[in-house]
Amino acid sequence: MIDLKVCLCWVLLFAAATGAYAQSPKTFKKRGQQFFATERYADAVRAYERYRATDPDDEEALQELGISYYFTNRTNNARRTLTDLLAASKRPAPIVHFYLARTLHAEERYEEAIASYKDYLRAVDKDSVNRPFVKDAIRRCAFGLRVRYRNGEGYVENLGEAVNSVGDDFKPIQSPNYETTLYFSSAREGNLGGRRNDEGLQDEENGLYGSDMFTTSVVNGQWDETTPMSYLLNSPRHDVVVDFSKTGDRLYYYKGYTLYAGDVLIDTFRTSSQERALRAARFESPAAPERGDVEMHLYNDTTLLFASRRAGGAGGLDLYITQFRDGVWKLPENLGPTINGAYDETSPFLSRDGRTLYFSSNRAGGTLGGLDIFRSVYDDATQRWSTPENLLSPVNSAGDDLHFRLGRGGYKGYFSSSRKSGLGKRDLYSVVYQQVREEQRSVSTPLTFYEVPDYQQAEEALAAANNPEGNFAPSSVQRFQLQPLLVDRKGRVDAPQNRRSLDELVRLHQAFPEVEILLTGHGDGNAQPELDLFFSIKHAEAAAAYLTERGVLPERILVRGVGSAYPLAKRVLNGQTNEVGERLNRRVDIQVGNTVGMPLAVTLEEPNVPRAMQDFKGRQYSGMQEGLVYRVHLQRLKQRYKGDLIQTYPHAFVERRADSDWYDYYVGAPAYYDSARQLKDDLIGTHAVYDAYVLPYVRGRAVTAAEAAILQEEFSDLAAYLETKQ
Repeated sequence: MIDLKVCLCWVLLFAAATGAYAQSPKTFKKRGQQFFATERYADAVRAYERYRATDPDDEEALQELGISYYFTNRTNNARRTLTDLLAASKRPAPIVHFYLARTLHAEERYEEAIASYKDYLRAVDKDSVNRPFVKDAIRRCAFGLRVRYRNGEGYVENLGEAVNSVGDDFKPIQSPNYETTLYFSSAREGNLGGRRNDEGLQDEENGLYGSDMFTTSVVNGQWDETTPMSYLLNSPRHDVVVDFSKTGDRLYYYKGYTLYAGDVLIDTFRTSSQERALRAARFESPAAPERGDVEMHLYNDTTLLFASRRAGGAGGLDLYITQFRDGVWKLPENLGPTINGAYDETSPFLSRDGRTLYFSSNRAGGTLGGLDIFRSVYDDATQRWSTPENLLSPVNSAGDDLHFRLGRGGYKGYFSSSRKSGLGKRDLYSVVYQQVREEQRSVSTPLTFYEVPDYQQAEEALAAANNPEGNFAPSSVQRFQLQPLLVDRKGRVDAPQNRRSLDELVRLHQAFPEVEILLTGHGDGNAQPELDLFFSIKHAEAAAAYLTERGVLPERILVRGVGSAYPLAKRVLNGQTNEVGERLNRRVDIQVGNTVGMPLAVTLEEPNVPRAMQDFKGRQYSGMQEGLVYRVHLQRLKQRYKGDLIQTYPHAFVERRADSDWYDYYVGAPAYYDSARQLKDDLIGTHAVYDAYVLPYVRGRAVTAAEAAILQEEFSDLAAYLETKQ
């Protein structure tokens, strides 16, 4: 007797196994049309290729297949399919000429692309909305022909399949503290929220993936697999990395149902439920995504650049700047006609010198494809920008190239590009330079170009007040160039190569006796931590002695030692002691303070550390010097500290004024007062350091409670410190 249940099971299994073959050709075409209409081009290619096997002459299907090949970076297939379609069709649609031209343009076959663009213009209606775009594309191809034998600097690499996807990968940002770690955003398969439509509603059939935030690091010499950021940050909405605070302890990120109507939020990387707020704090600034403000870049926590279509601009997206002063953000200012034009300017990045601006623009006649990356330099003397310079190939391409940022070391840069050699819509790329980019080596005075007009006005006012008869030219500025002092193994700092900087300091003091000089000694790590700390301040004291012997007032000098906690160079390289690195680490850094309103400009250079031996800890210290940290006072002595607490707790350092016999020892460098208070309580409760107290340091200098009250508008966490002083 036949078991009907068994027969039914076999029928169902056979139907499932052969279901794909049971679909009619029209089904594949219909699916291809649906995928094409919703921009799921990879799915459209698969459907249309199945359909083409049964009907190779369907012009409508071939047209959409060729265009889908273009959008999935298969330019060879796109070119052949569209060329064959033009040859076979008696009346090809104008759009075929258009996408053949775009394909040839993407392949940098500029002359052929121009011919196809012109074929499109001849075939399309006179009132077609695409005509202005095509005319601009012809101008871009002409520019490509003019510069095809010129190359820019650097070597460009795709970050590879471990990082990039067939989705949209964009906006790479290097970690402020770890040179080999990147953060970026990506709209790719598997993101939280799945596929969603334009209204933000889930639509697995026709929707697209929203963007999530990811991180990746170099492991064993190559970029490792990407890791999505925490579910506390990523969500079913669009989540995009915006920027980091200077010290890397705050992440600014965008969250919204669309890419143009959300909020910029702040995360402090606190992981425990007790420390994390239920909702991330909103970043309050004049830049508002819902008003069309995009591509924000925080230069130093208080300077913000962004792109916007707001009224009053030159046209398209323009670049703007605003700064947090006196407790409020100033009204955004347009960067002016040299930078902004009738086309789009976007994704700004200001280098460390505060004068070199990188941005992307699609200005016709000056780009290879869509958006190209440009560079412009601000001149303090004229208060004008230089004519923006196209970075050319290999950084720029026939696609959209944007989100360029130099790495802090100055040897690398990262950007995103839609060039057709990539894996997806946009990929992440790196550029490596043979020589360090000078704009990343040092900071300027004043810190950014935005402050130059006010700074020079103050200089002129001061000069006029000191010289009412007008014999001293108001615009005259004295310039000083200083380099770190390299210390030999015997602790001597008066070597010939150091005397130039030391003598510059003497000259600076003679001209401006009110300035303050900070000398920070760094060790090479060849001694025990407490001795290394002691030796490092002794090196700074030797430099101070050189200055005071030549007339510099000791009350204007502060000496400091930080030991070997912040090396610029690795002590061990390829398994061997790095003697060059030790020499670079064993040095005295120079800083000059109290210069506001004075007619002087000080350039502070950094040691040129080869890229292969750079250590991120030195950059970490630079970040601490530019923001707010709290120090916990450990002991005040007239001799070397001999306890083990400077090994138990991180960030130990010692300082004294050159006119004092007392050394002040500190530990810790948290960015938040609550953490500093906990450290102080631990010193008191666990180690009986009953005189421990917390002291805020702003931009490398201890501040009084009165100064903290003024600075709390800029550094809001100082309010928690001031509550203890009431």
